[in-house]
Amino acid sequence: MKFVKGNFMENRYYMGLDIWNQSFEDWLNRTGNGQKHGTTKRKPKDMFAEEQEHLLPLFGTAPKDIDDDMNRNVRPDNTVVYLSNRYSVPLGTYRSARTVYLAVDGEQLRIMDEVGDLIAEHKISTEKGRLIKLPAHRRNRESKTREKLDKTVALLGEEFRGYLTALCEEKPRYVTEQLDLVVKACEGYGREHVLEAVQYCQSLALFSANDLNDAVRAMYGQPEQTPQASRIPALDERYHILVQKRPLSMYADVVAGSGAIQ
Repeated sequence: MKFVKGNFMENRYYMGLDIWNQSFEDWLNRTGNGQKHGTTKRKPKDMFAEEQEHLLPLFGTAPKDIDDDMNRNVRPDNTVVYLSNRYSVPLGTYRSARTVYLAVDGEQLRIMDEVGDLIAEHKISTEKGRLIKLPAHRRNRESKTREKLDKTVALLGEEFRGYLTALCEEKPRYVTEQLDLVVKACEGYGREHVLEAVQYCQSLALFSANDLNDAVRAMYGQPEQTPQASRIPALDERYHILVQKRPLSMYADVVAGSGAIQ
């Protein structure tokens, strides 16, 4: 593929699929197929002639009824533009297929891949500037939010579930950031102190990790630099191991052969 990109496709204008394919075949016969391969010492066109009888038909049918002006580039938000409207395609299409082909069937817009397989089908909108999106093409944010919430509760304890659930409902677009701030507050102040601040915030209906941090800071000042005696509960005991800190001079002595780490 790099050979084609760096030789045939570089500095060559696209003038339609038929001209492109014919130019590619002519170029391939002049260069790659007509010359002996450095490893096999055979011409690729001779090897292809031997393999041709074993080839199988391509699955699917190409969209022959689609004009060149009906191909579209998939946008990063997984949509394609048709008559000033944006139509959705399944999540991940932008990464797997940057170009799709459109066909109009009555009031339906059919979006297909390069071999003619249907990707999505929409009813054509008569308005302008609209985003037409199928429910199946929406991100399942609820399941990801629930998964993140459960992991945070498993780390901090069930006592936090009520507050964290309300926090997720209050800040649905920033769930990850909000939950991470709560975990960081527990690491700095200890979960018992943060739990007291949680109860205070709940009494005032303050469902924001920033408000929680302000509350625990007002109660107990700046967090200590040393580890808290009250650690965050975790299912795996490995996460509670404290790494011993040693001066760099000790490692320098080891490298020089004059010492050993105890």
